[in-house]
Amino acid sequence: MNLTVENDSMKVDGLTRISAENYREVIDSVRAKLPQKATLVTVDLSNVAFIDSQGLSALIAIKKTIGANNGRIVLQRPTRVVEQILEITQLNRIFEIEK
Repeated sequence: MNLTVENDSMKVDGLTRISAENYREVIDSVRAKLPQKATLVTVDLSNVAFIDSQGLSALIAIKKTIGANNGRIVLQRPTRVVEQILEITQLNRIFEIEK
């Protein structure tokens, strides 16, 4: 996982799976490096082959964290598998998704 901070935004990429195995690391790493007045977190999902309920909870936790600053999270280029899971869980309604 790579975290890139620039001004008031953060980009998360390099993830291949977000699951029970690593969801806590994802949340903790983002929270630790997120600028205090951050308004945007982008998460590149183009290489994520697997996401489970814990992975979804990590995305929700990041959304809540950035939302505290009236910021937003953008999920970029989700794989078809991730896109289907977001649709089934209806989380595509609460996340901003860029294809």
